Amino acid sequence: MVRFMIVPCTGYCGKNSFPKWQPVHVEVARSGEIGYVRGIVEATTLDSKGLPFTQKGKHIEVWKKQADGTWKCAIDMFNFDGSSIAESIPEKTQTP
Repeated sequence: MVRFMIVPCTGYCGKNSFPKWQPVHVEVARSGEIGYVRGIVEATTLDSKGLPFTQKGKHIEVWKKQADGTWKCAIDMFNFDGSSIAESIPEKTQTP
């Protein structure tokens, strides 16, 4: 079940982004109709100079079981710890 719950949510990243999701905890309601995955994420993107910039953080996904028995990701959220990608962008392109 974990494999099906993680792979579909990784498709929205751009071609210069290399995300890694690692589940830490998976729980499904007794009814079997909803579940969530909580874990850690690491994403490497290329900065304005083309150098890799890696950020680490946390993610949570909420999944709903569909009428046909498949699972659909209803909510996919993550945040990064510490430094921001904005620190790797040249000052003139940053917005206040």
